[in-house]
This record gives sequence, structure tokens and C-alpha cells, in this order.
Amino acid sequence: MFDNIQTEIRSLESLNVLKETYQNLLCPLLLKCLPPDLVLEYNKSMKSDKYEINELVDFLSIQLKAKERSLMYASPVSSKKEKYSYPRYDSSSEKINNSRCFSSKRFSSSDLISSEIKTKTNACIFCNEFHAVGDCNYALSLSLEQRKKILSKKAACFICAKPFHLAKFCKSKIVCTLCGKRHLSILCNQDNSVLKNNTHLNENKDDNNLLNENFTLANNLCSSEVYLQALIVSVENNDLKHYVRSIIDLGSQRSYVSKYVADVMKLKCVGEQTVTHGLFGGLKRRENHKKYSIELRNTENNFSCNVEVMDQNKICTSLPKLKDPKNIEELKQLGIFASDICLNENLCLYENDPKEIHILLGADTAARLFTGEIKNLSPDLIAMNTKLGWTVIGRSGIT
Repeated sequence: MFDNIQTEIRSLESLNVLKETYQNLLCPLLLKCLPPDLVLEYNKSMKSDKYEINELVDFLSIQLKAKERSLMYASPVSSKKEKYSYPRYDSSSEKINNSRCFSSKRFSSSDLISSEIKTKTNACIFCNEFHAVGDCNYALSLSLEQRKKILSKKAACFICAKPFHLAKFCKSKIVCTLCGKRHLSILCNQDNSVLKNNTHLNENKDDNNLLNENFTLANNLCSSEVYLQALIVSVENNDLKHYVRSIIDLGSQRSYVSKYVADVMKLKCVGEQTVTHGLFGGLKRRENHKKYSIELRNTENNFSCNVEVMDQNKICTSLPKLKDPKNIEELKQLGIFASDICLNENLCLYENDPKEIHILLGADTAARLFTGEIKNLSPDLIAMNTKLGWTVIGRSGIT
């Protein structure tokens, strides 16, 4: 604790912050963290009624040196050293546990050397119960101003809700699931009703990684027997031409291209747009996207169209291809060439897996691609013709 005090004071001095501007506030806070007998000794040694931070630091230094010298000559009574913990004044409450402060055990300054004040490190900052801050029903019942007021009283961070540091010094990489900014969701300015419907959101690292994956597909469930409208298209830009695996998703209002394809194809940005994405569970997240205009062609090279797309880190997970031999044979008998089934997937541009999806054609583009021609392959599986080629959608008989 003493080392931390010295470090923070040196930091303030390096920023040219005068001690007169903070010592009247800092000294009482530090005294509340000290044992009562040590506070009494300090008050006896004060030369004036005004607090002096240098005077307090010198006093603590003298006490520590004296205790260290005493410990050098003290012989242990038993093999097990008794450990004492000092009560910490809880600024959110006006009461101090007198039974601990004035117990039969004598408090000394030795705990300032290496011991930390024992607190409920895993307890919720709002209610002191043992659960994640984001799961606190009591906090959800409060307004954002009330939550921040509690954090201020307990000297907690407005980003991670952990005590003993300010938001500008916070190193947490937490990402809000509501707005995408760096803070806990429970400290977001978004409507509290969204939080109340999602009280079991976890702010741990795995959830953050999942959020950063930024999947765009409306239904990202990958099943080996349900197929979505995937097809292979040709993307052209100046002298560059590549086959890219794409998907038609009517659950998306806009069309997207992966940042990987945008970089490889050297697409020229035509603008930027901030979009509020509506996610499952009623969550909303604002993101900024670059906009591109790309030319798509079918594999037979007899149709082309220009599509306005926005970039996205990742469209979705890798999607399976139709494998049912019976359905594949029926497509051949009907004379249907489904590019996603018939073309070699290794011809497509991909980053890690040939089954990756790198273009999503949303409702803004799909409407001008459908021809209305449909072939039934089974009660749960159909082939649908588009101007970019045939696609298959539905459930296959194979598992």
C-alpha cells in the first residue's frame, strides 16, 4: 500500500499537479484505510490542523522502518504467523464494524509492508453478493446515474466497475454488447429495458472474442443437413478476377463483403456508413462500415450486375455443401447446374477454409436476382434459379 501511495504521488508530480490541489482530499481517504491506533498516532504528531501529504508519507515511512527493525529482533511465538486484516471503511455505508476495529487483537503498521486490505474481491460492486456485475438485478433496477454514483463512492472504474483506478487508466478490453464501445453493458447509455431482458450476459473473455468475430448472417447455426442459398459468383475489379463463395440471405437488409476479399481484390472505397445492427434477443449495436461497389458475374459469364456492399470482418462460419447423392443425381437429370455443388471449391478465393462465405447478398440485392423458377427435389428441399445461378435451400434426407 505504501509503495502504491508513493507511486501515485510521483505520477501526479510528473504531471505538474500541485500537492495543494489534492492533499486535502487524499489524506482523509488514506487515513480511513489505516488501523485506528496508527491514525491516532498520526493525529498526535500533526503540527497544524491542515493535512500535508508529505507529512503523512514521512510519518508512514518512519512507522514502517521502525516496524521492520522490530521484526528483525522479534522471535516467532509459533511456526504459524498470525495474520491480521484491517477493516476498510466502506464509503457506501455510514457504519464501521466496531467489533473488528476495537477487538482484543492489537493492530500494527506491519500490514502496510506487504498485506493488502482483505475485501470481497469477487463480490459485486453494487450489492456485495458473489456474482458477475452484469448479472446484478439490484443494479438493473437502478438508473445509470445511480449506478455511476455508487461507483464514484467506492472509487470504482466507469469502464470495468473494478475499484482503485480511474477509467482513463483502465486496461480492460471489455466490449459493450449494446453499443460496441469499451465498457460493461450495465454501464451503457442504451435503454435499461434491453439490459433487463438480457441479465445473463457474460462479460468474460470468451464472450468478448465471440462478439469481436462480428458474424453477419441472420441465422448462423451450421447444420450438416440444412442448406442455405449458397452459390459461387465471379468478382471482377480492374484486372483482378476471382470466384467467391456467396450466400443469399433475406434476413439481412444490406449486402456485405468480407474485409479479406476487399483487400485481396483491392476494392476502392466509395464511402462510409454507420449502421445499427439489430441482433437476436433485441440487442442493438452501432458499427461503421466502408462501402464498395463490386461487379458480380455468374459462372456462365452471361449475366453481370453491380452491387453496393459494406465490409465486414467475417460473414459467417463455413457452410456445408449438398452431399446427398440422390439429390445431386436428380439435379443432373433436371439439367440444373448448381455452381456451389458442381464447381471445385478450391477454385474459390478463401482465407482458411474453402467452405468460407465471403459475400452476403441481402434483401436489397436479392429482389432483382430471383427469376421465379423453382424445382422441387424433395418435400423439404428445393432448387431455386437466380440470375447468378441455381441455388439449393432446405433440408436434405442425409444426416
